[in-house]
Amino acid sequence: MAEHDEPVVAEHCVRAGISHYFCKPFSAENVRELLGDVYEERGSSSRRNRKFMASPSLDQFGLIRGSSVPCVSCFDFLENLVRTDTTALIIGERGTGKELIAKTLHTVSARSQHAYLTLNCAALAENLIESELFGHEKGSFSGAQKRHLGFFERAHGGTLFLDEITEMSTELQAKLLRVLENG
Repeated sequence: MAEHDEPVVAEHCVRAGISHYFCKPFSAENVRELLGDVYEERGSSSRRNRKFMASPSLDQFGLIRGSSVPCVSCFDFLENLVRTDTTALIIGERGTGKELIAKTLHTVSARSQHAYLTLNCAALAENLIESELFGHEKGSFSGAQKRHLGFFERAHGGTLFLDEITEMSTELQAKLLRVLENG
């Protein structure tokens, strides 16, 4: 989901491997159609990772429960996503469950045997974010008295959930994009 329909947004999405996106404002029908399209493109799922609750009306995928058509479509999409080894961009307003989706993807994927780390980018001073994300070597700058492993190194093989990335400077967002594109 993007704030504005701009070519640069579409270009970044394509580079990041995102196959679908839509702009705000959007409706539940937009989301339903998108999930339906993705589901059709990827085929139906085996429900291998899905667990049914005691109540036949509640379906569960990892940590998420729901019974509506959009929830079940979302479960199918997520189930297909966990079968791939790809970077996922989860976008949404505050309080919409982005971290729950990230934890669920981690929990039901092969990455579950590795670290799950969260970094709130808005909680750190601008001059500390780069060092926290990417780490640094001893002596690389004044005050760097020892080697520091960044979140990317510590999460290797696992999951790194970056919250509030829009609060970072555009320069740092560009560095982050390069890391995601090139590894």
